[in-house]
Formats: sequence, C-alpha cells, structure tokens
Amino acid sequence: RALDPQLAMAEVRLDLSPYQLHRLDEALLGTVNELKQYDVAHRHSAVPNFETAIALLFPELTPEHEGHEDIPGPLDLVTRIVMLRRRLDPVVRDADAELEAQRAAAEEAQRQADRRWWKPWQR
Repeated sequence: RALDPQLAMAEVRLDLSPYQLHRLDEALLGTVNELKQYDVAHRHSAVPNFETAIALLFPELTPEHEGHEDIPGPLDLVTRIVMLRRRLDPVVRDADAELEAQRAAAEEAQRQADRRWWKPWQR
C-alpha cells in the first residue's frame, strides 16, 4: 500500500522494521529467481499473480513484447534488482543482527522464566 502512490516516482521511501527488511531481501531474491525462470519459460510464470504484476509494473516484459531487440527483457530487470540488493545489503545485515539479538534476548528471558525457584543450583 505504501508503494502504490510512489510507483511513478524515480525514488521511493519506505519505513520498514528489521523483520520487514529481512523479508524484503528474501522477496528480492525470490523475484530474481522467478524472473530468470520467466525468461526461460518464454514469459510465463507458475507463481500466482506474477504475470499480472509484471504486466502492471513492466508491460514491456509481457509475452507480446518477447523477441523485440530494442525492449529490455526480464534479465535486464534481474540486473537492476541484484544491484538494489547489493545497495541494501548493509542495512539488511544490520536488521538481521538486530533480529538475532531480539531472538537471543527472548530465549534468555524464556530460560529465566523456566527456572524454578526451588532449584537454586539452576540459577
């Protein structure tokens, strides 16, 4: 929803939690893999709504434009997504480290809660 009003802009701004950043990174990687498959499969996808999203966001990548030399193909978009992932890498690494710290803190809190007051040797 936050992207829709910004789609026509050259640059978009999103405020994401560490978890959302992690998921964005995974989504970009999945998109790269699906775009490669999309190109190999003559611009058809088995992923639900992928072709609809491509037609909406990148109409030049639809099957009717396949083979036109002057129109960029799915692999050109792959290159741009990989470059974006590389630019986001430091932020995603920080987010992953924060998620790991949160997980470790939650595990420690659970260990503390699980300790029985009548077993002082476990304190």
